Amino acid sequence: TVSESEVRGERITPWMQLDLMIALQRWADHQDQSLHRSAEKVATASLPKSDAGWRFHPWLGFNKE
Repeated sequence: TVSESEVRGERITPWMQLDLMIALQRWADHQDQSLHRSAEKVATASLPKSDAGWRFHPWLGFNKE
């Protein structure tokens, strides 16, 4: 696991700051879909198989374990 202190520094910030639930609710309302259906459609990650698994960091994204 990468600690937040390891990715903080001058000029280092997450590239995308988004409240996913708010964005997803807006999408669902605009598309006249349920929140669940909208999440399935636009907020689902699909990763290739990795025997060691995957890890996730909110700033760095997905990385093979």
